[in-house]
Order: sequence, then structure tokens, then C-alpha cells
Amino acid sequence: MKDGETWDSVEGAGKDLENMNNYLEQELHVPPKHICILRGSDATRDGIIDVFRSHLIDNESIRKGDAIIFYYSGHGDTTQAPEGWNIIADDQLIESLAPYDYGTPGADTKLLGGIPDRTIAALLEQVANKHGDNITVILDCCHSGHGTRGGSEKVPLYQVRGIDPTKAIRLHEDVDREIWSSVSASAAQKFWRGAFAKRRDKSHVLLAACGPREDAVGNAEGGIFTRSLIATLCRQDIRPRSYAEVMKHVTEALQNTHSWSKQRPQCEGVTRDRLIFQEVQIKQDMFEAKWQANVKNFRIEGPCGVLGVLPETQIELYSLNPQYEIERIVGTATVTEVESDHCLAKVAEDIDVEGRHITARILHHPYKLRFALTSDVVELSEAGQELFELLDGSFAQLPRTLERVSTDADPDLILKIYHDPITGAGLSLHRKDLHLRNLATPPPLLSMEELKTTNIIGILNRIAHFNFYLDQTNELHPYAGDVQMEFWLLGVGRGTPRPLKKEEIFKNDEATIVGSNDNGYAFVLRNTGKMPLYPHIIYFDTCTYEISVWWSSADATPPLKPRGKLQIGASAEHRLPFEFFVPAGQTIDTSMLKVFLMQSPMKLDFMKQGPQLGPDRVMHALRASTDRDKETIATPPVRGGWDSITYKITVRNGNGKE
Repeated sequence: MKDGETWDSVEGAGKDLENMNNYLEQELHVPPKHICILRGSDATRDGIIDVFRSHLIDNESIRKGDAIIFYYSGHGDTTQAPEGWNIIADDQLIESLAPYDYGTPGADTKLLGGIPDRTIAALLEQVANKHGDNITVILDCCHSGHGTRGGSEKVPLYQVRGIDPTKAIRLHEDVDREIWSSVSASAAQKFWRGAFAKRRDKSHVLLAACGPREDAVGNAEGGIFTRSLIATLCRQDIRPRSYAEVMKHVTEALQNTHSWSKQRPQCEGVTRDRLIFQEVQIKQDMFEAKWQANVKNFRIEGPCGVLGVLPETQIELYSLNPQYEIERIVGTATVTEVESDHCLAKVAEDIDVEGRHITARILHHPYKLRFALTSDVVELSEAGQELFELLDGSFAQLPRTLERVSTDADPDLILKIYHDPITGAGLSLHRKDLHLRNLATPPPLLSMEELKTTNIIGILNRIAHFNFYLDQTNELHPYAGDVQMEFWLLGVGRGTPRPLKKEEIFKNDEATIVGSNDNGYAFVLRNTGKMPLYPHIIYFDTCTYEISVWWSSADATPPLKPRGKLQIGASAEHRLPFEFFVPAGQTIDTSMLKVFLMQSPMKLDFMKQGPQLGPDRVMHALRASTDRDKETIATPPVRGGWDSITYKITVRNGNGKE
């Protein structure tokens, strides 16, 4: 950054580059010719964009899947969006990286502004389209403030890495149009503010120094985030070395060395559960298994209460290679003791664990999805009879998770063959389980052609997975009585968190709203109890049977304090508001939200599954999958340490008709 009257050069940015370069060359053994560094007067606006193209996008020496890193240490800024930019944010603010020539006259005499999130997102999409999505973006800057922090005996003086918002340069409407208009139409027409950090971004993983409205700081020794990140990356004891796990330790390291700092590093992106700088995705149903030689058993680390583990549950033990890929099964074990965050298991026979990284897969007693097959007509058509025979043959051998029963035996699901005069024969799925039987939404449908190429057993098995976790509860309910969730329509504002405008009241744990792409929502959790908690919000799509983790804390300390509250949505915890709408072709849609309350930090990503039905499904990848059947357990655990609350949100279309 240039010295000037409105902003100062970034202290320690050169030190950050030196430390990052040393890490890449000495620890990762990256050849120097693969690293391009722009510092000082070389890091102009045009210089950064030009090298982005030449070194990353158009570099023919990069092979598909190679690790790509974009690192930035400097100032960030926040400005009002140019007119005509369709931003999905009520405050219409954009975030930018500030280059060396920020604020100087450009070729058209206009003052040069930052490189906005929209431009960076488009450049990253071009890189991903050509070279794959093994891309890591590391930003040691902030977009919220400026000046200094500290300056006392206890807290040394640190510089905030942000431009004074009152002096930030506003961009003109056509800035970088040739870049962002060349990507997908949707990206050119509308985009999220803060596109560096979209949670659903598939092009890259973001490692950021702080959350929105927080200050990233540094001094002559460099940014405290970069120092904590490199120190953590050099550790060899972190397992698994996924982005999410590494960043959890970065947060802990930063808090231990700079306890006065309020900046919270962020890890964003769909692929944040991959091994860092690799394409290997961590298997979410594998858990750390630690051998305890003194008692001759394994300690399995994981949310065993939520998983439904009980004594006598069987465990498979696997040896993994450094890439976290299964090498071979090394033995089995039987659970002897269960706690909410771990279990103990005895091995059936002696196994060699010396020098091996062992993980465990939990094999539950089967939760059986009870289903029946019937027809909506007395006499089947020729196509209907063909469909019946196709399904009847598929059900000849069922996994332990499924049980075929008669329609009068109280099934959870009725598969009904129908005949439509236009579309022909098909299958409708009528839900009869406790949570889904009273939904106003129409039953999911599968056509004859879909069923011919569909692994129907796989779909039913994933419905069993969906039903089990939707129903999973702790009979002791140690925390549910202390925690309430509020559902709020957001007002317009520039602050974070955004102001709460109107509470949508839950009546019998159900809220009803009118769907609109213009409305943003947030959840507020209130803890009236004495126990600090780690909450998780899990979304269950009743149309597609998709399960998504909407919010899960990576903090080392419990985010929901005793007698405290937590806003999730348009806040530091979750920067984007939540949106609800009615899918095309429907007039009403109901989703289920489940709030899991944990006493210790845990990941619940093992619940996730993609859409199985409906327009969002990925047909061949999901329906034709022949992966191991997931088995669940009908009896809920009774140990403390966790709890859950289930909510229902019904969205009606704008005309109020059903």
C-alpha cells in the first residue's frame, strides 16, 4: 500500500510474504518457479489481475487437480456498490482488496478502487473451470475498520488491516466487466456480497483472518492470523489435516497467543472437509480411534450419543494412509461403554496398531424403514404391472435397514403405483412416519423411466437415514428446556448483525411464512440455563430428502453462553441471511430444522446427504450409488451431553393460495 494522508502502509505485509514463501518452499517443497510474489509497487491493481491470468488461469503447466494457492496480506475495504450491480444484500455494500495504487488516478483519470469480491470470485471460477477446484484462498485483511488497536502494557500496539470506510474509493459500474461478465450468466447478473466467503462456493476454500465487522491486525512481525496459520500448518499432530480441523487449531493458537484479540478466523467453502491443499475428501462416517494400551481397548472420538451407539454396537477398524484413504481393515471391536462424545470398544482379537493411523466405522443395529408396495387402482395397466414386477424383484433381497410390510401393518412409507393418462405409470411416495405424515406438500413422484435407471434400494436406504436423524432425540432432554430458538424477518441495515424486524412465531414448533427472494431471515438462540453449549442447525428438506448442515460452530469455546444469545444469519456467526421460497410448480413447501445442542465441540457432517428426489437431485451420482448401506438404530441413546429440538417451517407462495 502507498503511504498517504488517508491510509497507512500495511505493517508486516512483507514479513507475511517472506514467512508464507518459506513455508511453501521449505515445508511443502514447492519449486520457486511455481511461486509468483507481488509486493509493494508491483502489487498494483492491473498487476494483480494480470498475474492472476498469466500465473493461474492461462498457465499450461498446471495439471488438473494441482493445488493452487492465492495469498493476500494487506488492506481490505468496504464501499457502496455501483449502481446497476445486483447484490443479494440489503445494505448494498461490497468488499474489496486494496492494491498498491489504490486511490491514485487511473487511465480514465478516475481514482482506482479496490479489486472487488465480484471480480475475485469470477477469476477463481475461471481457474476452477480450467484446472479443478483444489484452490485455497488465504486473506489476511479485514473490511470493517482502520487505525490501531492496543497500545497498553498488556496489549502491544497493532495496526488494523482495513481502509477507513469514510475514505474508501467507490467503484464505477463497469469496473472489471470484461472479467465477471465472462463467467456463468447467473454470476454476471447477481451475486452475494462477500463472495470471497460463500459457504456454498465450490470453486475454492477460503481461509480468512476474521469474520465480517471484525478487525484483522498485525505489526512489523506480520499479521497475527498468518503467524498462527503457518505455525499450525507446521504441526504434525493434527489429524485429520482437513481445512476445517486445521482452522480450528489456528483459532485456538491465535486465542492462546493473543487472548485480547476479538478476530475469529473463518473457514468457508463446500470442500472445507478435504485434506488441506489436496483433493481428498474426508469420509464423514469415519472417526478417530485411539488405542489405549493399558486397558487394551480403543477410544472412539465422535458424537456417539447422536449416532445412536449403544453397548454391544459393532465397530470396524481401518488403517489409513497419509492421504486419509483406507488401506485395509485391521479388525473389529465391540462397544463396552458409551458417552455423548466418545465410546470405548474392546477388540475381538489382537491387532497390530504400531505406527498406524486407525479410524473406526460404526455399524449400528438396524433401524428398519418399514415400507409397503401398493397401487391406487384395482387393476394395474400393462405398464403398471411391468413397474410392479420391476419393484417386486428389487425388493427380493433387502438390507437390514429396510423391511417390507403390508399396508395394514403401520408402515413408515407407502410406495403407491399410479397411472397418469399423459405421463404413464409411476411411483408416489406417501409418508406415514410421525414427522412427515401430516405435510401439506404433495408426495414425491418417480416416473417409470426414472425407476428403470434408479437404485430404488439406495433411495429407500437414504430415506431411512433421513428419518432416523430427523427423529433422533435424547430421552433425558438435559438442555432443550433451557434453549429457545426465535425466527426473525430481518430489517434493512448496514450493521452486523442486521437488525431484527419481525419475529415469526413458532406455534407448536411450526412457523408459517410467505416465500420471497427479497426477504432475509435469521435465527436467534437463547440459553437460559447454566451450561455453555455448541449448537448446530441441521436442515431437512422433506421434498428431496436432502440433509444439510446450515450452521455449525468451529470455535474452540462454546458460542452459546449461559444466559446468553446467539444470532445466526446476517451476523458474525453466519454472514448471509437465510432465504425461504416455494419450489417451482408448488404452492406450499415445508422444511424441518433440527437444533442439536452439544456439551463439547463436535462435527455432525456425517448426517449430510444430497437430494435424492425432485428437480435438485443428481441422478447418476446419488441414485445409482452402490455405497455401503448406512445402518441406524431405532432406540435413542439415554446418556447426557447432548440434546435436540425439532422445528417446522412452512412456506406459502405469495398469492396465499395452496
